[in-house]
Amino acid sequence: MNQLSSGALKEISVDSKHVDKPIFQLLALKKIGANSGTNDRYRLLLSDGEHSYSAMLGTQLNSLVSDNKLQSKTIIQLDKYICNTIGETNKKVMIILEVSILSQAKEKIGNPVPLSSTNQQSASSAQAPPPAQNPVPNKPVPKFQGGNLNKPAGGSFYGSNNTPTTPGGTPAVARPIASLTPYQNRWTIKARVTNKTPIRKWNNARGEGQLFSMDLVDQSGEIRATAFKEQCIKFHDLIQVDKVK
Repeated sequence: MNQLSSGALKEISVDSKHVDKPIFQLLALKKIGANSGTNDRYRLLLSDGEHSYSAMLGTQLNSLVSDNKLQSKTIIQLDKYICNTIGETNKKVMIILEVSILSQAKEKIGNPVPLSSTNQQSASSAQAPPPAQNPVPNKPVPKFQGGNLNKPAGGSFYGSNNTPTTPGGTPAVARPIASLTPYQNRWTIKARVTNKTPIRKWNNARGEGQLFSMDLVDQSGEIRATAFKEQCIKFHDLIQVDKVK
């Protein structure tokens, strides 16, 4: 039986440390949303034997669920993952990008205690400086899906330092995915492609054409972008999974 990486979930989610290829046990798996097909999202409850914590499964790994390779009590190794802090809430979201299936256990290992967002915020508050006397209240950011296909700016998270420019030749500023709102009509992001769908045709009252979608992730969050018509033909072959353009 593979030994779990005891204490690794706290190091990753609370202490913001990187643990190389940690081994966890899958305690539960839940489908997010009502859609079926490649757009399904899955939330996993992971255990290191000491703590339990939720993580999102990258959509490119959905076949592991449909093929019944990921089940309750499965022992897995996270070969590649990211842990993002969402907004100013200090809440951490773990996204699994690559995983190895090690074995199938018959019972739950240990007695893991849940690591909640309260644990994370308490740990962060202990290290943070006192707030200002008159803080500006946070405004809620509306959730939406979508995006443009401008080339993004460089950063170490993506392994590239290429900087995009505007039509006027000045450097473009890449925005974090978590900061986007439906009220911004021009913006640039830099993100890693975690999934790309095949090209498919559409036909409705407005016309017909081709489209494909892609899932993009950066250090702040994840978003789905869809390319239509000319953009579909232009970008489908250029966009590669696990690459940053």
